[in-house]
Amino acid sequence: MHTLVLSIWLILMIAVLFLAMSVIRSQKRRISKTRKYTHRKSSKTTMSFGNGDRRLWKELLTLLQSDSVTAERLLKYEQNKHPGKSKNWYLEKVIFNLKRDRN
Repeated sequence: MHTLVLSIWLILMIAVLFLAMSVIRSQKRRISKTRKYTHRKSSKTTMSFGNGDRRLWKELLTLLQSDSVTAERLLKYEQNKHPGKSKNWYLEKVIFNLKRDRN
């Protein structure tokens, strides 16, 4: 009887250990996925701006903490949503949306 209780206890401990290891593995996978999709900050931009647009571009980068990858992604989104507008309009629209969504 004593060996039966010890055997059951050993099986339960192995099961708990296996469960703990699987939880740790899933957490590591989740962390590595979030690191994979974080945006890298870049100082180069593929878009060219005039004097008035540069001021808006700098304001946009300030709002996004210098994340130009996100800035360009937001601008491209607005360009696809509202084709045919000026660069100045897209910059103002993205800045307006960011300020609106933050309040």
